[in-house]
Amino acid sequence: MDDVSERKQESHGCLCAILGMFFGPIGLVVAAIIGGAKGVVSALLGMIVPVIVIILFFVISVLAAGSM
Repeated sequence: MDDVSERKQESHGCLCAILGMFFGPIGLVVAAIIGGAKGVVSALLGMIVPVIVIILFFVISVLAAGSM
């Protein structure tokens, strides 16, 4: 009986973050089904991280091109 109650409390955070990262809005819906509210938060963070990385690479490349 304890195994069942422990499974219900899992948020599957890493899986949901990967779903959000690679599949965007569709991954967000799947994460909501799998992990509930905590899964949605993880998926949103997974969607935000690549955007931040791309912006940082863009800023670094513009600064590097400007200094040449």
